[in-house]
Amino acid sequence: GTTLTLNVPVTFQSVFAGSRTLYVQLTGANGLYTGMQQLGVWTVPSSSVAPSAVSVSPSSGSGLSQTFTFQFAHPGGYGMIAAAALRITGSDGQDCTLYYVFPSSTVQMFNDSDTVWSSAVQVGSGATLQNSRCSVNTVGTSFSGSGTTLTLNVPVTFQSVFAGARTLYVQLTGA
Repeated sequence: GTTLTLNVPVTFQSVFAGSRTLYVQLTGANGLYTGMQQLGVWTVPSSSVAPSAVSVSPSSGSGLSQTFTFQFAHPGGYGMIAAAALRITGSDGQDCTLYYVFPSSTVQMFNDSDTVWSSAVQVGSGATLQNSRCSVNTVGTSFSGSGTTLTLNVPVTFQSVFAGARTLYVQLTGA
């Protein structure tokens, strides 16, 4: 045939981060060559880039229980997202705060006075984290990643003392 396909697996170091141009020069068996030809552009992500919160679903609603689905992203791949702090709070200063650590597959909850984290429990273990405002049963908690996106599912049950309008905040930590 007249076509040659060449597959070259390349792993870039983070010091090479940025937009890179792909060039190829071909040399025939007769010694003639093409000169450098631009064939494409590739972006090497930097590990120093912070992860980002993409979305939460539902983003609004009401009720005493809800499974929230979060999507987070990192240009270096979902494995570059180390942790997520989730805070559901209101103008009354009360909150329900959770902390997920993805490499160890654990979750913790802040106590009522926001001074002490609970012991870390395994996601999916069946343990329930609870304070006077909310609870999370880890059986329904899960996370998975694909490409640059990490998806986190968090089933939250709110206590009636936590009634009222609430805002959800997310803080992510990169690996």
